[in-house]
Amino acid sequence: MDIPVRFSKNIGVLTEEEQRHVQGSAVAVVGMGCTGCAVTEFLARAGIGRFILVDGDRFDETNNNRQLYAKFSTLGRFKVEAARDAVLDINPEADITAYTTFLSVENAQEILQPADLVVNGLDDPFTMVVLHRAARALQQTSVFLLSGCLPFQGICTTISPGSIVDYETLMGLPTAGRSLDNPNEIRQELFEKVTKERLLSALRRGAIPGEWVQHRLEGGSVPSFGVTSNITAILAANEAIKVLISRPNLPPVSSPDLIYFDGATCQMSVRTPEPGTFWFQGDF
Repeated sequence: MDIPVRFSKNIGVLTEEEQRHVQGSAVAVVGMGCTGCAVTEFLARAGIGRFILVDGDRFDETNNNRQLYAKFSTLGRFKVEAARDAVLDINPEADITAYTTFLSVENAQEILQPADLVVNGLDDPFTMVVLHRAARALQQTSVFLLSGCLPFQGICTTISPGSIVDYETLMGLPTAGRSLDNPNEIRQELFEKVTKERLLSALRRGAIPGEWVQHRLEGGSVPSFGVTSNITAILAANEAIKVLISRPNLPPVSSPDLIYFDGATCQMSVRTPEPGTFWFQGDF
């Protein structure tokens, strides 16, 4: 496989063999919001040869504060179609499958099956569970990242098929080991467990104004700030490349460890949970 001129500057950071492997890889990015757009952008510039993009949403003007492909020229367009065009503008030879639908229990394995790696660009806790369960069932490594709804901070890790803990156990979710047959009930339970704990954590850290908390607890919209979210997405793209090239001395940060970025204090670290424990939503 030839290395196009457009990716020639990658050589020296990546070997020619690694670059060719990247060009032959397929990555599924589910959720084309802030983190999904940025991950896709930088994986495209790294030379990923095939993308599976999944999102049933269209761009609206509220997306313009953070989502790379949200512009006045793309308002009303399906996010995956705008993302497809942006990737092809970087690499016209990329093979892109764009699904203008939402990931679900019913379609997840069929959509994700062709991928070598799955990236979680979602903001809905229930669909995150669906994605990571499907990836584990397909024996795929998944990249989990979370930002935007975590004011001024972000987290990222990779979860391999052989990880000692699955995503739900890792993040202390009440769905671990349970059936997903009642989505509406589970969504409400996850809201109670995930959203409230994160809100209280952000309030304790002074990362959000206190008067906003009640608004969100009553079902108000989720704020999402572009700078920290995009930083976290670039970290996720970095970890995805490390997974794909499998260089022995360059391992990705893997579950149960995670990368933690604090945009308030400009600190980044790899965190390891206490022995015998995993993470709790109030940690973030």
